Amino acid sequence: MGHGIASVSRAMVAILLAVSIPLLVQSMPAEAATVSVQLAAVTQTVTNAAASQTPATAGCPAGTVLVGGGIRVFHATGDQIIVSSTYEPINGLVVKGSLPTDPSGTTVPSADPANWTALGGFVGQSEAGDDVTAFAMCSTGGPTHTQVVTATVNGPVVASTTALVTASCPAGTRLVGGGAATAPSSSPSLKPVGSYPSDASGSTATATDPSSWTADGESGGQANVSNTTTAFAVCSTDATLHTRVVRADVIDHPAGAGNFNPGQDPVATATATCPVGTTLLDGGALADGNAPGPDGGSPQQGVHLRGSYPSSAAAAAVADGSPAPTSWSGIVQSGGQATPGTDTHAFALCAQAPGAGSVLGTGYNGYGQLCNGSTTGALTASGAAPPLDAGVIAVSAGAVHSMALTSAGAVSTCGRNNFGQLGNGTTTDSSTPVAVTLPGGATATAIAASEYHSLALSSGGTVYAWGHNAFGQLGNGTTTDSSTPVAVAVPGTVTRIAAGWAFDLALTSTGAVYAWGFNGDGELGTTSSDTCATFACSKTPVAVSLGGATVKAIAAGWDHSLAIRSDDTPLAWGLNNYGQLGVGDTTNRLVPAPALGGIAVAAIACGGIHSLAIKKSDSTGLAWGRNNDGQLGVGTTEAFLPNPTPLASSAALTAIAAGAFHSLALRSGGAPLAWGYNATGQLGDATTTNRFGPVSPLAPADANVTALAAGWAHSLFVR
Repeated sequence: MGHGIASVSRAMVAILLAVSIPLLVQSMPAEAATVSVQLAAVTQTVTNAAASQTPATAGCPAGTVLVGGGIRVFHATGDQIIVSSTYEPINGLVVKGSLPTDPSGTTVPSADPANWTALGGFVGQSEAGDDVTAFAMCSTGGPTHTQVVTATVNGPVVASTTALVTASCPAGTRLVGGGAATAPSSSPSLKPVGSYPSDASGSTATATDPSSWTADGESGGQANVSNTTTAFAVCSTDATLHTRVVRADVIDHPAGAGNFNPGQDPVATATATCPVGTTLLDGGALADGNAPGPDGGSPQQGVHLRGSYPSSAAAAAVADGSPAPTSWSGIVQSGGQATPGTDTHAFALCAQAPGAGSVLGTGYNGYGQLCNGSTTGALTASGAAPPLDAGVIAVSAGAVHSMALTSAGAVSTCGRNNFGQLGNGTTTDSSTPVAVTLPGGATATAIAASEYHSLALSSGGTVYAWGHNAFGQLGNGTTTDSSTPVAVAVPGTVTRIAAGWAFDLALTSTGAVYAWGFNGDGELGTTSSDTCATFACSKTPVAVSLGGATVKAIAAGWDHSLAIRSDDTPLAWGLNNYGQLGVGDTTNRLVPAPALGGIAVAAIACGGIHSLAIKKSDSTGLAWGRNNDGQLGVGTTEAFLPNPTPLASSAALTAIAAGAFHSLALRSGGAPLAWGYNATGQLGDATTTNRFGPVSPLAPADANVTALAAGWAHSLFVR
């Protein structure tokens, strides 16, 4: 195929010779991840003063993306005011706002907020011992970057009326959360009684892909001409994400005159639960009146919203640090003045299993890595065998094996299995998918296939590895291969994984990065004292030397690594013989160094000896490193480019994948692009002609792609 020793690193040559593997069996690992949400929660004692408000701010950990948040106000001291539960404080305590902010609780800037502030306060009466809890919904693995859209109206300015305002996400983005606030805090009895996903008109009827967020402010018994109501819509730039709304209603529930009337139940709780296979992103709540049907009219002036928060299916609030809450609850209290007929609604905004579909493969298939039951290569993409013909959300391509992840968290593999990289307890190749069983029946949320080993990330944040282990790349303290998954003891909770040629990376919820395996060229981003077959290595995870930075994304190539810091600027380390680090030269970096001249990026991918990125500013692609086969896609075949260079296409991209000598990308509408080496048909354009700029690998009818992966000489798509 025209690729010799000159196109691989000295470390790779050493291992290929040591294990007697043909030189052409080269790979590019690819990270694959799904939407996963964890919770951050902070509780603050409410200031004991009438007509006041107290903020509580919860921040998302580094490496996660804020998608939404919630609030709960409650009485915690258990005095005689309590009737039946801590949901029932004195009737003056209310929700005053729940919104994205900066760490100080100030209204958030427009891009990538990381904090959620809950505002609890009193509309009239006050008491000691009340608390307000802020809940921040923090996502890993997607959606990617977010922006906040706000809309404000004047009002309500008349007593016992409401004011409705709706903030809508711009075209090309997707609603992932929202919030509401009323002002000024000193305005007596002013509070929001609704904050929920909606359509552009403010209707709650939208069941799928809602575009907007609506706030409903109520004046209560008193009003102020300076009153305002604001809606906040949190919008993801990932337009491929699809959502649905699950709604729960408690209609015409009994009303009470506050907690001083123990003969009546002054609160009602509605709980909406996301279906199995979906992920709770955010939620909302609404109190409305007794007109016919739901959404009937304004509630009575004594009706207050007590909470809109992530919960269990039984309405129990979710604790700080909890992974994957499933439900959203709304609590409404009748307060001091009320009549029967108040309705309570809860809304759960649920992400659909991202890109669930079938696997298509093209290119080299000598070991069955296209998973289609044969070992015959293909010049165009063809479908994989069951069970990969439905329900797949992510794929990853190794040298000559492949991985797939389903919406149920199941992992399947196919292809070469000489080191047990298929993970099914054998070393027998398979051209049809085989199941991987994770210890304890764990389900997976991410996968990564490398040269001859594989990784999976469980829903609990544990990394599992299997396959080749000559350099400790399984991370279990040995150099013994394993044909079944073994746990990697990474400190903390892992949110993302990446697999290099013979090393691995893991990103934790705190923004730290750990690495293990081969370290002959600085792949681990830190020095290591261990040796494997005379080469530097680490058989267990070691912390990458980030110099105090926190990270939100990682990628690994043959012998180099990339990361995106929390400020969206990239870091690079490892082998740099062809400028694949993007630092402007060809000198290796043993620890992470700033790359790309500080250009802000939204996504990164490492190929064999080249790299790709998506610019945050306009979603166009950048490439750098080795370019002998046009793998940079810049329209030329210069030997290498050590600085980031725009692709020969101005298309807006949502995903990228880099193979050994070819590259893939996904446009915002779901149509893929491919370029670079094509001797075995890995570009899928029905030829074996190398392409120096992006071409379309699939027919228009097959272009609704949601995930992709590039291996040594094959490509995978999910559509």
